[in-house]
Amino acid sequence: SFVVGFPGETEADFRELCDFVKAAKLDWMGVFEYSDVDHAESYALGEKVDAESIADRRDRLMALQKRISKKSLQAKYRKVKNETFLALVEGPSKENPMVWEARLEGMAPEIDGKLYLTDIELPGGDVAEAGDAVRVEITKSDAYDLIGRAVEILPRPAERAVANVPFIVPVPAEGKLHRIATGAPLRVLG
Repeated sequence: SFVVGFPGETEADFRELCDFVKAAKLDWMGVFEYSDVDHAESYALGEKVDAESIADRRDRLMALQKRISKKSLQAKYRKVKNETFLALVEGPSKENPMVWEARLEGMAPEIDGKLYLTDIELPGGDVAEAGDAVRVEITKSDAYDLIGRAVEILPRPAERAVANVPFIVPVPAEGKLHRIATGAPLRVLG
């Protein structure tokens, strides 16, 4: 995460930040706009950046990051044939009940992009549940999010059962969605 518009930040400073972001090629990144807080030490600093410039810099940096992230995610996850990735199934999506959400290794919850699973049922009939570690095939990538399907459910050690994982809420059997055979990913990304 970066802050733009800190007192004294010049356009040259901002360009240097943009150059760094281009070179770093981060998968996910956030940008906050600086704002004065009465009791912060920065409140007393001079050379304040006007609100319009701060908003413009945030928008420009996020537009740059969006292009970088889209290319990076596509190169990492979509260009690799027959490769699967380890993910943690979190449960049904709050944004779209037609899909489930999961996280790949390295994806911070509620910060980074999401992995949407359009299929959690394997050909043999096994169904992934919240808290399961699964191998997924990535079928589509967007600027920040990925879409995939579960291809293997990894065995769950007894001590790691859902009941012992406080941030995962078990889903009642009647609420489970097993397979999507429509264009659900298009609605998620559209």
